[in-house]
Amino acid sequence: MKHVRDSKVKRNRYLHDLFLLLIIILFIFCSVTSYGQCKSNIISYCEMVSEQYDIPAGLLRSVVHVESSFYQDAESYAGAVGLLQVTKPALKDYNNTATSFVRWSSVVSNWRVNLYVGAWYLKYFCYKNTLCWTNAITAYFWGLNNTNASGVYSIKVFKEYKKIKGLL
Repeated sequence: MKHVRDSKVKRNRYLHDLFLLLIIILFIFCSVTSYGQCKSNIISYCEMVSEQYDIPAGLLRSVVHVESSFYQDAESYAGAVGLLQVTKPALKDYNNTATSFVRWSSVVSNWRVNLYVGAWYLKYFCYKNTLCWTNAITAYFWGLNNTNASGVYSIKVFKEYKKIKGLL
């Protein structure tokens, strides 16, 4: 009798473990699938925003990749948030010059708003740096007055840009 009960317990444990394994596999599959769909939506939106701000689409995608790896909820230790790691001072500059007003909560919670404001800021740096994308990208990372700072960040961005363009 004890032998029969032990075999049922083992079978139930096996079924339980198998069920948990299936749930984990399903979760991983759904996460990867939703990430892929989300990333393609971000790439499409990057192209639209790039056209509006006259930024090379691959360049904007490269900055998104380097800043957040396409992770919408990315947050830095310095308080920068989202796909393009927008900061409160960047949003203040945007709100002082743009025709529309954007709240910080929108930048944090809506990846499209974050991408839009970040792209505007990148273009703003491009204008401030005599239309030079290398300086604009360095300023995007280090700040407007630091375009002579280390070029490591812009090297990462342009390396990713070359990958996107198929040059690497």
